[in-house]
Amino acid sequence: MKTWTIAAALAAALISSAGVAAQQTDKVPLKAADYAEINQLYVRYNYGIDTHADGGQMWSKTFTPDGVFELVGSMKIQGFDKLTEFAKLKLGAPAPDAPHHYATNIMINPAPGGATGSAYFFNVTTPEKGKGSTITGTGTYKDFIVKTAEGWRFKQRSFYSNALPPAMIGEVSAR
Repeated sequence: MKTWTIAAALAAALISSAGVAAQQTDKVPLKAADYAEINQLYVRYNYGIDTHADGGQMWSKTFTPDGVFELVGSMKIQGFDKLTEFAKLKLGAPAPDAPHHYATNIMINPAPGGATGSAYFFNVTTPEKGKGSTITGTGTYKDFIVKTAEGWRFKQRSFYSNALPPAMIGEVSAR
């Protein structure tokens, strides 16, 4: 009976570890270069939206051709052309002397098919000479990022204005 119990325990352990191994194979480990490239993606995104460079395309090229940008609860934009129009027309002329968009606390994790990312966001006004800046908006990004022939790109980018996404509230509260 003891031999049977040990055999059953070993079989259960093998089945359990096979399931864990299968889950882990869906996630391709990220290399240091991947983390660096994804961080640069976050920088290009903010720089592109602030400068409207290349007629909005610097920003829209941070997405896959079918990429999605969502202002949760407000709007969803999908596809290169619509993303470019949003960056070019909806946001007005760039300020000549200051950036506005800042992403902080960037967290990147391997995920099946790419990586997930999140970042805190704040927006700062361009001050008049002699006056201070003001933070005009805050929020949180939740991202799904994929590696393409052109490098890492946002496949899905969701922005939660002045809030944490519901799934992150439990993560933060648990700490």
